[in-house]
Amino acid sequence: MRKVLVILLATVMLTIPFMAAADEAADLKKKIVMDQKKLMVIENMEFSAEEADKFWPLYEKYQEKLFANSQQYAKLIAAYASVYKTMTDTEALVLVDEYYQVQEEHLAIMKQFSDDLKVALPGQKVFRYLQVENKIAAIARFEIAKRIPMAQ
Repeated sequence: MRKVLVILLATVMLTIPFMAAADEAADLKKKIVMDQKKLMVIENMEFSAEEADKFWPLYEKYQEKLFANSQQYAKLIAAYASVYKTMTDTEALVLVDEYYQVQEEHLAIMKQFSDDLKVALPGQKVFRYLQVENKIAAIARFEIAKRIPMAQ
């Protein structure tokens, strides 16, 4: 069940930026993605009432930042998809630089999130949450990578 939910999450995250749907439909898709991810966190974390009161507001704050970052990544993939068969060396190097910018931003968001979690949760729960987040991200990256053709 979890694998199916995560694959759905990855697929929806990949398709949102490419869809020319109305804002309402895009908002609904985003909500589905966020809810599926939250469900995965709930299934893998055990919070006391006090911990939950501290965790969930931080989670919501940072999920918005992570979602925006994933949108940047999706735009990068779209840029690559538009040129991958005819990509010049210059275009390739621009994409490489943009890729690292997106990755650095992702790492900065996760580092700040981790620092905030250290104040709110015991160390083992911070570590466990980061494991959950990284597993979800790894599955999403794998699903995306399967669909991206190699440069020509």
